[in-house]
Amino acid sequence: TLNVSSRNVALLVFTAERLDPEAVFLRPEKLAAASSSFRDAPPAPGLAPAASPAFRWEHATGDDGSHRPHSAQVPLPPLPRGLYRVEARGEGVAFAAHLLVSDLVLVQKTGSEQLLVYVADAASGAAVPGARVVMREREAWRSNGKVEVRRGLTGPDGTVTFALSRELQNRSVESLALLGDRVAATPEAYAYRSGEGEPARVHISTDRPVYRPGSTVLFRGQALRTRSS
Repeated sequence: TLNVSSRNVALLVFTAERLDPEAVFLRPEKLAAASSSFRDAPPAPGLAPAASPAFRWEHATGDDGSHRPHSAQVPLPPLPRGLYRVEARGEGVAFAAHLLVSDLVLVQKTGSEQLLVYVADAASGAAVPGARVVMREREAWRSNGKVEVRRGLTGPDGTVTFALSRELQNRSVESLALLGDRVAATPEAYAYRSGEGEPARVHISTDRPVYRPGSTVLFRGQALRTRSS
């Protein structure tokens, strides 16, 4: 379903056009732009709708002219998996958004030095090997900051690991996975470095190697960080 909010519009007409994910997400100029993200909205729709959209459906909002806002969950038609540009139009207003229909799940875990990406089947939960993963790392909160792009393939366990830049302290990281017509993406996540020497290393040890049932386990931890002289 689509979550839709409107006011002073009695009828909304929706259209959906299928897009090429690589043309939308992986254009070199988009990947290199510090102000861009995989979650960017498509360009605003023009005055005229598409001549022959692949999919079209309508939704009556129930607006009675009282200037009150209306919110509804609008059902989607059965769409094959893929990336779509969805437009909503009604009485002189129009809005566009990207819609991703996919059975892939992408999870990323960010550390101070590396990024771990896991790609799985949404229905079965099984790992998906051989998926192409594109990772973007950019300076956070800077429209002209540095951007680094890395690519890799998931292994038999559905994971791929990327080293993070040692030059960026406050960064945002996002990932995109593609396998045929299957696509998945993550929202941006933020990772930070202190900028003081190397990242901290934490070592945890117990007071003995083997314990009997019911024994008390004692442990200690040490956090170490080297500093440049």
